[in-house]
Amino acid sequence: MNGLQEQQHRKIWSETYAFSSTCAFMSGGNNPGIQICYHDIWRMDLDSLEWIKMDYVIGTLADHVELSVVDDAYLYSFGMISRGSPFINTLERFTVQPPSLYRLCLEAVYRSPNMRSYI
Repeated sequence: MNGLQEQQHRKIWSETYAFSSTCAFMSGGNNPGIQICYHDIWRMDLDSLEWIKMDYVIGTLADHVELSVVDDAYLYSFGMISRGSPFINTLERFTVQPPSLYRLCLEAVYRSPNMRSYI
């Protein structure tokens, strides 16, 4: 089954989407008819409209998931689990594209113990 056929077969609802400049990401959702919650992550190329299943999965099955893309490099997943008490929240980060050299330099300067001397 190719990516599009698998997506059409799933019949999911309550999934979540996040958009970068070139891609859309989808994860979460469930199929209430058979009580399955999904934790895989899909990427759709906005130029070719092709769905690709990512090698990543959300580590914790959650009742509700939100996604966010930061700097076209990182995909953040925030999941809320309400089964049981107390509520559990999860935050995961996935690298979907290598960050720019500029971004890596900013992070290195920020973490440096001598950061104030650079300013």
